[in-house]
Amino acid sequence: MQKIVFTLLLLTSICVYAQKAGFTPYKIEISSKHKIVYKQSHALIIGNSEYSNGWNSLPGVKNDIKEVHKALQLHGFHVEVYQNLNKEQIDKVFSNFIKLYGQKKNNRLLIYFAGHGYTINTPYGDVLAYIVTKNAPLPTNSLADFQAKAMETTQIEIYAKQIKSKHVLFVFDACFSGAMFDTERTVPDALSGKTTGPVRQFITSGSENENVPDKSIFRNQFVHALTTVDADLYRDDYLTGTELGEFLQIKVVNLSKNKQHPQYGKIHHKVLNQGDFVFLLADSIINKDTMAYGTVHLKSKISGSLYLDKRKIKTITANSTHVINKIPVGNHLIELVSGRTWSDSVWVYENKRTQVVVIDDIYHNSNDWMVDSRDGKMYSTIQIKNQVWMAENLNFDNKTGTFCYNDSLFSCNIYGKLYSWEAANNVCLPGWHLPKKSEWKKLLKNLGGYDGVNDFAFSQMVIGGSSDFNALFSGMRNRFGIYDFIGFHAGFWTASEFNKEIATYCNLSKYGQNVSFQNGHKELSLSVRCLKD
Repeated sequence: MQKIVFTLLLLTSICVYAQKAGFTPYKIEISSKHKIVYKQSHALIIGNSEYSNGWNSLPGVKNDIKEVHKALQLHGFHVEVYQNLNKEQIDKVFSNFIKLYGQKKNNRLLIYFAGHGYTINTPYGDVLAYIVTKNAPLPTNSLADFQAKAMETTQIEIYAKQIKSKHVLFVFDACFSGAMFDTERTVPDALSGKTTGPVRQFITSGSENENVPDKSIFRNQFVHALTTVDADLYRDDYLTGTELGEFLQIKVVNLSKNKQHPQYGKIHHKVLNQGDFVFLLADSIINKDTMAYGTVHLKSKISGSLYLDKRKIKTITANSTHVINKIPVGNHLIELVSGRTWSDSVWVYENKRTQVVVIDDIYHNSNDWMVDSRDGKMYSTIQIKNQVWMAENLNFDNKTGTFCYNDSLFSCNIYGKLYSWEAANNVCLPGWHLPKKSEWKKLLKNLGGYDGVNDFAFSQMVIGGSSDFNALFSGMRNRFGIYDFIGFHAGFWTASEFNKEIATYCNLSKYGQNVSFQNGHKELSLSVRCLKD
């Protein structure tokens, strides 16, 4: 059924068990002028798993609150846990928590609620969202009685504004939780002076009208984000509430196969929407023994500021060589800012060295690189017999018919953009073109495919294959605007039509470990690899 998770930035002990944690100050130096000081860190967890008035029990909630409790303890929070509360008890717990810990400006608070959630559409066009308390009846039996005994989430906003502490984070793992709060969407940014401002942030496990399973994918990824570096977009050893929200949105959508869409944002308020909640990803918290790392070996003929995944590494001089060690395996964005910005998305392999070369004229093509003169983006290329292919997905903004997976710029930086067939036919830069089906078939034959049996060609085309074609499973956007299959399928448009509405694309499937040609509606949005004329 329905399950809610509140993660206010204040999580503190378990039920009756008091802890000494939470009272250790944390100081985060952003710059010489700006710093964040958390004098105390407190968390409140409320889990409703047992119901007495018609609602299904939620046995998964019991394990969820244990795992969230452990993760928050690792981050130095004093955690209080309460289970199976009615409306009056929830109100009392919130009020006492705010009274004890929410009065000091430099405390950080996290509140997490797990249980059923429910929304009601009023005759006047409003949507009312509720936390379902232990004794609330089913609304189908008595709507008035349900509303009297459940807690409307507008009360949570009142609690949020009563708190005097600057940084508070709310997280909901529940059905229909996306309808609970009216928030402002923000874009993940590096730590800055703005981070220190006051904030009330909300993360929900799904969007409006979505059911959330009792076995929570969301909770699993929430804990994963707090105990690894995977959600740290800027690799600066700090995890902000916005980075956490972006990570959860991308991961949960993928793992739920597009059935669950977490939402995140800041409260609509002229003061309480300025800052960002911050977790410290210290070595004592992160289990690095399970992490896999590689190395980037960069040669540059120009000087400038070197960035890895938006985090500044160093300032480098012209004609220099640099080794960046211990980079987590996966796709990373490397940038060199020198008047103009050179950038490249590279894949780092476990225990291997990835070579990156920055040539002296970044707008001049070399044998292994091509530069899009329209926006300055640089792409690696690969020659396979007598064909020269882009070895990365195109990431040019063609405006019409151009999309990022889940409308996330972060996804475009990794997987490139998705294009409708009409846009794909007009998006390759001069000197390159969208390949025909026959040209794709020639590629597969050159890679060892024959008579439609392309499993060997598949193994050569994916990341790690000997061809260096480096296909990414970038997913797709259907004609109705729904994103799906990221991490499992890669579709590349061909220039070949089937009829007026249908065109052919080359499809790589992780499930079948094979390459095939499929026909899809021209309003389908897929990746593009351009072929040199």
